[in-house]
Amino acid sequence: GGVQYRHKSYQGNFDLNLDGVAEELWTSGYNLWTLMLGYRTKVMNRNVDLSLNVYNLFDKDYFRSFALATGAWGEGRNFRLAARIDL
Repeated sequence: GGVQYRHKSYQGNFDLNLDGVAEELWTSGYNLWTLMLGYRTKVMNRNVDLSLNVYNLFDKDYFRSFALATGAWGEGRNFRLAARIDL
């Protein structure tokens, strides 16, 4: 498995409450956890490798942002199952 950490990100300055003073805007930091499992076996005398990856294991809501008024919500939990067979 693994973990990815992203520190809070500076977006810029903007006057949100229209009081004439621009406030600093930041997006919060977050951790994303990944789980990886693998298994090797033989089927009909052929090597078979199975792998399962679970990304964003804890289904964390997070926002990826790089500048003011830009960014996107991150992906929710998702799975990838793969099989490799030696022919």
